[in-house]
Amino acid sequence: MSSGKRTFQGISWKCLLPGALALFFYAGAVLAFGSMMEEPSVSVFLSGAYPEENRAEEILETLEQTEAESSACFYWDGGMITLTEPDYGRSAQVMAAGILGDGSLYDKRIHGFWEKDKEGCVIDGDTAWKLFGTREAEGRQLVYGEKTYQVRQVLPWKQRMILIRPEEENTMYTRVFLKNEKLQDSKTAEQFLMAYGLNGTVVDSGFLISAARMLLLIFPGIVMGILFLKANRERRICRKEQAAAFWMWTGACVLIVAAAAVLLWKNMEIPQEWIPSRWSDFQFWSDKFRELEEKVRLFLMLPKTVGQAENISGFVKCVGCSMGSAFIGILALLSKRERSKRTSA
Repeated sequence: MSSGKRTFQGISWKCLLPGALALFFYAGAVLAFGSMMEEPSVSVFLSGAYPEENRAEEILETLEQTEAESSACFYWDGGMITLTEPDYGRSAQVMAAGILGDGSLYDKRIHGFWEKDKEGCVIDGDTAWKLFGTREAEGRQLVYGEKTYQVRQVLPWKQRMILIRPEEENTMYTRVFLKNEKLQDSKTAEQFLMAYGLNGTVVDSGFLISAARMLLLIFPGIVMGILFLKANRERRICRKEQAAAFWMWTGACVLIVAAAAVLLWKNMEIPQEWIPSRWSDFQFWSDKFRELEEKVRLFLMLPKTVGQAENISGFVKCVGCSMGSAFIGILALLSKRERSKRTSA
């Protein structure tokens, strides 16, 4: 009796512990994926002649007057600066940035920071804590340069920064964020640049979320594979002697395959641009992969927005946890097969 109990306990620990660890890692991957945000716009790094304040305002006014489906937000990089709290003199070193246009195209969490608001600013939680001793700092005042700003919003950014509406006419904007209600890709950006005589490079970070979504399918795929092998083995055992059990396990195999197909159908999205117009165009795929490689290289090389930096962090966590859950699942499967071989021997 005690021997049977020890065997039961041993099987429980050997099966349940790896399963619990794998589920723990997979839950971490799901949470990391959930923290990643869809980019609210297409990011374009301008080159050549950067538009100044007046030119950027003209472009935005033209978009409004023509009732175009596109909207834009120009971005200015102010570098590292020092903020000061006027009452107690506390200070913080942060990155300064300025926007002109719809702020939600820079970060969709921005609200209450209107396009003509020259007196307000948005800061991160760590800067608010360092300056005011609290992250609930909306309405508080701070000094940047020779001007006093009022905090409109505190966002959970992972880096210290302040976002303002620049006032100087000679402010040069080095980036623009674009959004089109019907189309949001490089074609929209190219049309915008041509229409207003600008030059720039489109940087797309959407591949991060697509890659993370594919990684999340690895662990469920391993689990479904294990269940299918188990059901198929039982089906073969029952083939000759137990007809009812045979059809039950056959149905289980069909259900597992159907569930896997639905999972792939719901999560695998093939963009229209990745479907060749002619299947005989064998150069199509190599060109597409070179294009994707160039996009990844540009994305890694060029400066990131706060949202993009947070997505990179979430992607790294998702990769680590997904691979961890898959590795534990594979080890548990191999260990179980080794024990089965020893038992049969």
